[in-house]
Amino acid sequence: DLSANDLNSPEKPGKLFSPYLIIHSACTKRHARTGSKSCTNNPIWEDVLTLPTIPIQQEFLGTQYLGVSVYDQDEGYLIGKGVISIRQGVDKMGEVQDFVIRLSSSDESRGALRGKYRISLYDTRLSVTPTSSEPLLLTSAPSLLD
Repeated sequence: DLSANDLNSPEKPGKLFSPYLIIHSACTKRHARTGSKSCTNNPIWEDVLTLPTIPIQQEFLGTQYLGVSVYDQDEGYLIGKGVISIRQGVDKMGEVQDFVIRLSSSDESRGALRGKYRISLYDTRLSVTPTSSEPLLLTSAPSLLD
């Protein structure tokens, strides 16, 4: 599952958000976005997010991160953001990796995000998966990783 827990904001205490998630990275050609979930501070996204990587060396890919931002659909408000290291996914190419990160804004904790990702050399996209057995998939064509 791709889910967030205990989303909160000191500026909006007790507010139920309609959160959506955006994932981006310097090693991808574009960003990916989930749909929004209505009136919840504990969303579970069932979207599969796929991002194509840019041509880079495998060693460099291992130094990269995925940036994650969670926004409120109703107000366009940034709830929190975090960073997912993909080093373990590069080291264990093709294997599903779990992650749990803290979401924050202005150095204040805004909740947590958990999910799975997988990096594959045989596809040209990155997928973040929620409820299916296929998790966030960061992929790059074999010819791009010498």
